[in-house]
Amino acid sequence: MEKIKKRPYPHNDLARAIMLAGLGVLAATGLLAGLGREPFGTWFYVTAWWSYILIADGWVYRHRGESLLISYPGRFVFLAGWSVFLWSLFELVNFRLGNWAYVGLPDQTVVRWAGYALSFATVTPAILETADLLDGAFRRMFAVRPFFRSGRALFWVAGAACLVLPMAGPRFFFPLIWGAPFFLLDPLNDRWGVPSLLSDWRSGQMRRWVLLLGAGLACGLLWESFNSLASARWVYSIPGMEEWKLFEMPLLGYLGFLPFALSVYASSVTAVRLWEKMNKPVRLLCAGAALGAAVAVFAGIDWFTVRMP
Repeated sequence: MEKIKKRPYPHNDLARAIMLAGLGVLAATGLLAGLGREPFGTWFYVTAWWSYILIADGWVYRHRGESLLISYPGRFVFLAGWSVFLWSLFELVNFRLGNWAYVGLPDQTVVRWAGYALSFATVTPAILETADLLDGAFRRMFAVRPFFRSGRALFWVAGAACLVLPMAGPRFFFPLIWGAPFFLLDPLNDRWGVPSLLSDWRSGQMRRWVLLLGAGLACGLLWESFNSLASARWVYSIPGMEEWKLFEMPLLGYLGFLPFALSVYASSVTAVRLWEKMNKPVRLLCAGAALGAAVAVFAGIDWFTVRMP
């Protein structure tokens, strides 16, 4: 019997080109940064992450015929912009927590702020693209018997605690902040009937949880490894966790990437849902407000978080 050939996806050539471009940029900038050539050392973190996102998106498309960047470029751009705003909120919280600081950044404000924007824009796409990568690697369905059938009120109480306690006692409660957006926003997603991890839990389907937790840990390792190779990078000051480190991050700190991935997913679903419900004038107003808030945080980062020589 003649073997039936699998029909190629319509944008396979584009996916291949995107993957090759990502691999080429990653290899070239990695080599030049390793040789101490500037500006490649300063900008290695940015180029490495955007290269990785291109590689991941192209691979995902070639294996399932759909990916975030190639199939939904408008949504990809929106989520990259949302990512800048979302991470700016965590930077704002860090003014109180003081858990990390930036060193080796460019002297010019415009260049430095461009680096903030390009770096922060990678956070949400990185988590979502990595979850899609893992989705292609693991076909097994993860099912459990749910511990509870409701949970919205419990989630909101946990979210409020995760937000308030780190602000009140940063020395002891700082890790809780990474779960705050998840606990506060995922119940809203559940109530609106859009994708929700809480609704997955109630139905006993844990696949999305597993993929996101795996993506959080994988991205955490990549974030810290890329950061360690860049001359413009962050350093940590975390109470009680200075002894055992992998790259710049204390080993226990990697656990924070797990709830953070859930927060990225839940907040992204919320943001997309709200954006789709807005008319054009409201979108422009919200985009302007988010941009203004991000710029204000950038100025705060320069004042509170950047260590200049």
